[in-house]
Amino acid sequence: MWAAAECLRKAGLPDDAPLTAAGRPRPGWAVLASGGSRVATFATTLRDGPGPVVFAVLTGEGRS
Repeated sequence: MWAAAECLRKAGLPDDAPLTAAGRPRPGWAVLASGGSRVATFATTLRDGPGPVVFAVLTGEGRS
């Protein structure tokens, strides 16, 4: 959730923008929605890393 919220914040959306589950297309992936924006997240581990990491990518409507 934190990574998805950071994507929204960096796109200029308000901190209190609603964020809802929009699907889990494959293991490790989750898609979250806020209005016309979608955030795809992927949780994984990196070799020799101390723990899991999450990558998040926003698509859709941000504000410039």
